[in-house]
Order: sequence, then C-alpha cells, then structure tokens
Amino acid sequence: MRVKPNIARVAALFGEPSRAARLTVLFDGRALPAGELARMAGIAATAASNHLAKLVEGRLLAVEERRPHLAGPLGTALFHRWLERGWLKRSGIQPRLVEVTVSGRRHLRESLALAFPFQRGA
Repeated sequence: MRVKPNIARVAALFGEPSRAARLTVLFDGRALPAGELARMAGIAATAASNHLAKLVEGRLLAVEERRPHLAGPLGTALFHRWLERGWLKRSGIQPRLVEVTVSGRRHLRESLALAFPFQRGA
C-alpha cells in the first residue's frame, strides 16, 4: 500500500492569514513569545493562543518553556545592578536573554542561598 502525504492538513493550517504570517516570521529560526507573535500579527492574545495551539497540534510549531524573568521596578533595579556588577551578561544570540555569570552564581549562592541547577558548572 502506498502512503500519500496529507498536504491538505498542512495547507489548511497555512490557509488562515494571521497563522501563515506568524509561521513565516519564525522561518528564520528565532523563538518568539506568544505575545510578541500576537502583536506582530495585530490580533488579540487569546486569538493568537488559539492559532498557536492549532499550529502545535499540527506539528508545525514547537513550544519552548519560558525561563524565569524579573519584572516591575524591583526587577528592573536588580537587573541593572547585577549587570553592572558582572553577575549577569547579555546573550549574544538573543538580546533579551541574559545569563548568570560564574561570579553571579557564586554571589547569589553565598548571599541569598540561590542555586542555579539549570546552569552548566553550577
């Protein structure tokens, strides 16, 4: 028995204009948050969530878990202070992504008893 590819299923996923726009934005390999994709497509976050769920279900899109982040005035102040002290460094790959440095891990472990098991060498 000869197996035929189900092109109609993939075409249906691409057939919706905002879904197709989101997929083409991701063709360059970047990983973008759902909110950013919604903004780029000019649609509400709830609509984007439904579209993204269909793309994931259709295996045209993979989901990555978002790493912890700092937010608000306190998060901003801590971020800038830790960056100044060399405890954080910006990733060259994604401008919004930062990494905790070796000295930062050491200081945070000693001062605040925070450990970073997801970091190499921790």
